[in-house]
Amino acid sequence: MPLKTKPLNIQLNGQQGTRSKRQKKKAFDFLEINGLKLVVPQAAYENLWLKISPNSAKANSVSLLESYFSDDGNKYKKTPLVVLLDELDQIVTRSQSVMYNFFNWPSYTNSKLIVIAVANTMDLPERMLTNKISSRLGLTRIQFPGYTYNQLSEIIQNRLESLEKLNEGKLVITKDAIEFASRKVASVSGDARRSLIICVRAVEIAEAEFEKLSKQKKKSLNGKYSVGIKHIASAISETTSTPIAKYLNTLTFAAKMLLAAILLRKRRTGLAEIVLGDVIDELNNQFNISHFKHFKKALTEEQLQMFDVIYDDVSHKVRLRMSGLAYILRDLEDNGILIQQQLQAERPRLIRLNVSEDEILNCFKKDELLKDIVINT
Repeated sequence: MPLKTKPLNIQLNGQQGTRSKRQKKKAFDFLEINGLKLVVPQAAYENLWLKISPNSAKANSVSLLESYFSDDGNKYKKTPLVVLLDELDQIVTRSQSVMYNFFNWPSYTNSKLIVIAVANTMDLPERMLTNKISSRLGLTRIQFPGYTYNQLSEIIQNRLESLEKLNEGKLVITKDAIEFASRKVASVSGDARRSLIICVRAVEIAEAEFEKLSKQKKKSLNGKYSVGIKHIASAISETTSTPIAKYLNTLTFAAKMLLAAILLRKRRTGLAEIVLGDVIDELNNQFNISHFKHFKKALTEEQLQMFDVIYDDVSHKVRLRMSGLAYILRDLEDNGILIQQQLQAERPRLIRLNVSEDEILNCFKKDELLKDIVINT
């Protein structure tokens, strides 16, 4: 149906036309809902209704939203609303009613609702959602790669500028420090959040260092302290001395092989959740008979004993022991390294890492046998 508009009397000399600014309508409203910030998934209803009707009661929001979006246009004057559902994985419930409603309302003829969902799992609809929800999703999916060095530098610079303002000019962050942090994170994962965490920690280290100086020294520095490469290096070093990092460094070679296979498969698929059967295939492909012989020559007797937990070398034919693999998976799960789906069948079981990829990669950097396979692949 064509949109009817009144002609505007716009003058070429730049003077204002007959339509005032107050008469201009917004193209659309926007609302971001972050699944990690919701106490319960159902709280998303309250956030959405408050955006539509700020002065209304939050009680029974789902019924009010259903009435609003199903209205044919006679009761409500609607402005198009774009909702960004971030961390979509956190809104999934057993009944999946929240997900269903958010993706069903845009299908109403006059809802004027557009939903954009962001999830850590690329194939979340196929893996976790029922058919009635998946059928309501659009076909357009965009995969976001890790940030490059230049992009990380820009993000860090932008965020740290706000820190400098908060510190009233006392804080000075060197260009070399930003470059060092960007290159370090970009070489491992390209995770912007990790780079920012490192930089914020570096600022805290530099500030604590400055506070220990004498009054005379502070005066000579004009009350300013700077964050340099050494502070960034200290912040990065702290991440390698956490309890998780210490546990990863003490893992058996067989457990490290399993984590290596998970990382390699995760890179190939771009998915956060991986089928255990694919990980098993990765183990068989990466750690074949030639690798097996090479590893056995380099391992100590104690490492060999744990290595034999998941591999059976009979008549020069390497076979994976499923019982040993299950033992290692349970141990990694008990220590919070990964999460696995509770299914009786092993191969279709879903698993996902519960720690940052960087922490695992930092562990592998110290392992001469695995770093070439994982870091350089």
